[in-house]
Order: sequence, then C-alpha cells, then structure tokens
Amino acid sequence: MVRIAVKSDSQLLFHLETTLDQKGSTLKDLIVKLQNGRLKVLRICNQVQSLAQHGVQVHPQRQGLLEEQIQELNLGRDANLDRFPPEGGGYQDCPDPLQQRTGRAPKPEMQKVLNATVDRVKANLRKDKPMNWDVVEEALAMLSGAVKVVYTQGLPDYDPVQMELDNKEDLCGTQAAKSVLDPEETTLWFASKELVLDDPLSQRLGRNEKTKVVFKVSTRSQGRPPKEGFSPETQKKLQMDAFKRMEEVRRLERDADQSHLNSPWADSGGLQRKFQGLNNISWK
Repeated sequence: MVRIAVKSDSQLLFHLETTLDQKGSTLKDLIVKLQNGRLKVLRICNQVQSLAQHGVQVHPQRQGLLEEQIQELNLGRDANLDRFPPEGGGYQDCPDPLQQRTGRAPKPEMQKVLNATVDRVKANLRKDKPMNWDVVEEALAMLSGAVKVVYTQGLPDYDPVQMELDNKEDLCGTQAAKSVLDPEETTLWFASKELVLDDPLSQRLGRNEKTKVVFKVSTRSQGRPPKEGFSPETQKKLQMDAFKRMEEVRRLERDADQSHLNSPWADSGGLQRKFQGLNNISWK
C-alpha cells in the first residue's frame, strides 16, 4: 500500500493508504470526503464540549441576549428550557459568558461521559494514523451515542450538535467554512505538478507499493501550492549542525598538521649525532 501524507501548504491534514492502481480522480474524491468528514467530527467535538460545560443551545432569538434585554423585548420564558434535561440527577448552573447556551450543564458524571468520548474520538483522528471513512463513521457514532446517553430526551433541532448529526449545519459566513474542501474546485499536487485525474497513481509514482509520498491540496484559483520553507526551529537546528560540522573539520585539520615533525626536538637521530660530534658539519 502507498502511504500518502496529505497537506495543505505546509500543514499536515492526515495520512491515508491506497494502491497504485487507483485513479487520480478517485483519490481526489476520497481526500475531499475524508477531510470534510474529519472537519465535521472535530466541529462536533468542540460543540459537545460546550454542551457538557454549558448545556443545550438557547433559542436563536435569544442568543447573545442578557436577561434584561429578553425582558425588554417581551420574549417571555423559553418554552424549551425544561424539555431537554440531562440525565444523572438534573443539571448544575454554569452560565455561558457568550450567552449561546442555557447554562444548565450536566452533572459531573454526565460531563465525564461526553468529555471522555471526545477524547477517544480525537485520539482516533491523530494525524500519524492512517485515515479512512470507517474512522469517520465510528467517530460520528460514538459522539451520537454519548449525546443520547446524557440527553435521552434529545436536543433542540437548532442545537449545533443536533444540526451536525442531522447534516443540517449551516457554515455560511463562518471561519469553519473556509476549511471545507469543494470537490469541484479542489486540485491535488505532487512534486509541484498537478495530478492528472484520469491516470492511475503508478503513472507518477512508479510500481513500488511501499512508496511514501506527499500530496498537497489546493484550489483552481490558488494554483500550485507554494514550496515549503523551514520553520524557525528547523533553521536554528540546521545552523547549529553546520557550526558543529565546521568545528569538527577544523579540529581534524589541526590534528592532521604534521609540521611539528620538522622541529629539531622531533629529530629521532639528533641525540646520537650530538654525542658523536656530528652536528653542524658542513660538507664541501
């Protein structure tokens, strides 16, 4: 199996394994699907953590409003406030500073259920582990199951967790939307050349199934991804290594200097000639 590191610019997205017979178009569709699936799972993880900390989402009409503002607008009491209680003996007050959630958080034991599930899911999405769609589906199932354990009555249909699980999320105008890959616009690059979608990978990578390569994701408008530079930490390490090599070369040059052998004190026969009176003799 060919191991591919998928990057966006210099950022590693994930690894995947495939065969050399796979066409470029199939690989591109798979990468788009996996990346968007990963992003969806990570968004749910973040929202589940907020759910554990501050309870369910307030009604969209009330989001960001203080209690005084709600009274001024005559919005009345939220009818859904008591419809979705957490299990485990009620809730604990934990106000949301952003006024996005009700502040009725689950009790600590139920919080542990949600947070522990998020930790396991994120561990399965580690970038050094090969990614496939089964990992994404398993993560979605784990998160959905944990939410159902804590909120047996379900969640409001406008809660971000429920909207993501129902595939009804609206990312328009959000920062998260910028990371989602568009299948029509996405392009794949290898060795600074765009991948030909109709050709099998063997056309570019050869026939070695144990190959490890880097593919970069870009868009038609962005064109070829920029070449990766060195991070400041890497540059510093390279400079230190170069300095150490120069010092080692200088040391070896000093050790290899044999000019001292021409000194009088280094003459092994000097003492014998001195006793025999043969020093400083000139021959005419």
